[in-house]
Amino acid sequence: MAKRRGGQGRRGGGRGPGGGGGRQYPRTARLNELLREVIASELERRDDDRLVHVAITGVDVDAELTLAKVYFDTLEASESSDHDATLALNELAPSLRKSLADETRLRRSPKLVFAVDPAVRATDRLESVLGELDSTTSVAMDPDLYGARRAAPSPDALPDAGPDPAGSDTDGGEQPDGGEQPDGGIDAVTEGDGTDTGAPA
Repeated sequence: MAKRRGGQGRRGGGRGPGGGGGRQYPRTARLNELLREVIASELERRDDDRLVHVAITGVDVDAELTLAKVYFDTLEASESSDHDATLALNELAPSLRKSLADETRLRRSPKLVFAVDPAVRATDRLESVLGELDSTTSVAMDPDLYGARRAAPSPDALPDAGPDPAGSDTDGGEQPDGGEQPDGGIDAVTEGDGTDTGAPA
């Protein structure tokens, strides 16, 4: 048979000393924790497969010691395991009350009512959601994928090389409109006007 988890909650006692619901005074908190420890210890001694993976996470007892709500959690956290655990705990309730009377020496032994601990289940759901978010974030920020995107920038991101320093000479050597004449062009015309011998004096 699998080993029971010592009657402790999956997070160090679940609801913790004093249980949940309402303000807990020191005496009430100590009493709640005492009842939780006694019930958990008794379950350790029971040979019932339905209680192998059951943990007592907290107890809330009223001021008159007439009713104690016992919170529990199961490893499977399923409806079927919760149902089986509830049936087993209800069957053991009379003997558990007797154990409480013998070990705590209270003036009366409260009636025991068992319920799944909603605080533990809410924590489980929250951790599940956070785990899914962490997984999604890890994929989005994968360093290999991120590095690959940085190593291959889009063409639009490349810097402009600017105009060709050689102008349009690389396109066949044509001069742009309005450019300078070749060496000797302007000077040759000026010298020709000054030495024209064909005009009358």
